[in-house]
Amino acid sequence: MPKKSNLIWKFFQTYFLPPLCSSCNKNLGYICSQCHNSLNFKINTSTIDSHKHYYLSSYTPQLQNIIQAIKFDQYEKALESVSQHLIKTATIQPLIKQYDAWISIPYHQKKQYQRGYNIIEAIFKPIFDIHAIPLIYPIKRNKQTPSLSKLSKENRKKVLSKAFNYNKNYNINLKNKKIALVDDIVTTQTTMKNCLQLLHDNYQIDTVDCISLIKA
Repeated sequence: MPKKSNLIWKFFQTYFLPPLCSSCNKNLGYICSQCHNSLNFKINTSTIDSHKHYYLSSYTPQLQNIIQAIKFDQYEKALESVSQHLIKTATIQPLIKQYDAWISIPYHQKKQYQRGYNIIEAIFKPIFDIHAIPLIYPIKRNKQTPSLSKLSKENRKKVLSKAFNYNKNYNINLKNKKIALVDDIVTTQTTMKNCLQLLHDNYQIDTVDCISLIKA
């Protein structure tokens, strides 16, 4: 259990002191201009269970620092910088505009409430909105899972077993649609595979492609 003094200092740092860059931890700003300009996103391709997987970067040390700050240090405003940088990445617009709708891998309600924001939607929604591509919710998360970052592939499979289900209260016709399934980080592919299976079992979708900011 953290000491009360440490918690108070953390609160003071977060809400009263000017933020240090989430990448270099030296300059002021959630992502300083120098680090923002050094971000490098491009379309890379892979596959997940025979589905196309488009990802924008490998898990570089710079992005590790930024994602860590966003997830655990309340650096929500760093998301704006990442999203704006993606919007200016020329190759992403032709990719995004081909879809009929997109699905964000869902967080558990409690996790999103605790964090206060949805990382995937904050990064990608502005890009999809440019092309008026709707965000849809045919998948829901049934259970809150512990942090997956340090779990083995096999343990992730166990933890994520039955973590997702199709949203039976969400009435939507996806027959013959081309859908993008979107996550922030793809590591073992377990989450994507579970959600892909749900989509194919419950909806007559023509094509589902996977998109992520990072492939670890």
